[in-house]
Amino acid sequence: HNRGASRPRGMWVALSRRAITFSTFSARAALGRRAPRGARGAGAGGNHRQHQPTRSAHSHSSASTRVSTRVDRDDRSRARARTMSAHAAAGDPPSPPDDPGETRWTGTADDIASLSRWLTANGVNSDAFGEDGAKSLVDLAVEIERGETTLVLDPQTSAPRRDVRVLRLLVTDEDRRPGMVLIEATQEWESGRSRSRRTPLSEKLLGNEDWRVACARAVNEELGSAIDASSFAMRVDESSVREKITDRDSISYPGLRSRYVMYTATCDVKGLPEPTDPVRGSASGELGFTSVEDTPAGWLKATWTWRSREEVEGET
Repeated sequence: HNRGASRPRGMWVALSRRAITFSTFSARAALGRRAPRGARGAGAGGNHRQHQPTRSAHSHSSASTRVSTRVDRDDRSRARARTMSAHAAAGDPPSPPDDPGETRWTGTADDIASLSRWLTANGVNSDAFGEDGAKSLVDLAVEIERGETTLVLDPQTSAPRRDVRVLRLLVTDEDRRPGMVLIEATQEWESGRSRSRRTPLSEKLLGNEDWRVACARAVNEELGSAIDASSFAMRVDESSVREKITDRDSISYPGLRSRYVMYTATCDVKGLPEPTDPVRGSASGELGFTSVEDTPAGWLKATWTWRSREEVEGET
């Protein structure tokens, strides 16, 4: 994947500070709007000032079209989920049966019953979805609708297979933390679900999205609420990209085989905060910082910490 001498070793990504500013505003407002009583403050895991809703009209007016579109799409996905629940409560009749011979499922977040029937007809029991930290059928349908995932029948086994293209971004800050890589230590959802991650920043690619474009989107969506927009800059080392294809059972969706096309690249980011919050579950007392993202399932709070590059690359 090295591009040769004619292409520069790295590229500065034109992700505007206005996009980062709006991402910060949107995520903080989402957490402040939705957090249960007591979630803001000590119970929210530190960085208290970071999670307070921002009322600055200037921050909101500076939203980029790309970020606004993503937030609107997430709102529509949540509205569909509410509509489905209302139909079920009203006793509306189910959709007609699906053809189990279809080689891929291409429905929307409105079609959860259809997705469940297609999986069952092809040998996957989805009862464990949404339990014990696993993602739900709604999560899977939203992934498919957004273009993050395709659901097909494997031509070799005829079993359902979830195909995902994933960017794993080794985020560095060589000026302040040489030899270290940013790791997502834990995730906590508005619903109360939480899980340990201990992995680099990861983001699903949308459809045929180029991994270089996904770098800017990933930093904005995952870290935008924590970044200091006034000092923000990011540089992607194009020569560092590695591609790997892995087939394994999905952790997010138990019993569903998944194929991951993984793109791993290095990206140096300026403007990240100092780690000041204790990382939940850490036996060594390590410190991190938190970010907040607005998702179709409500707010998602992530805790980030730093680990040595050698240790991270040995696991990727």
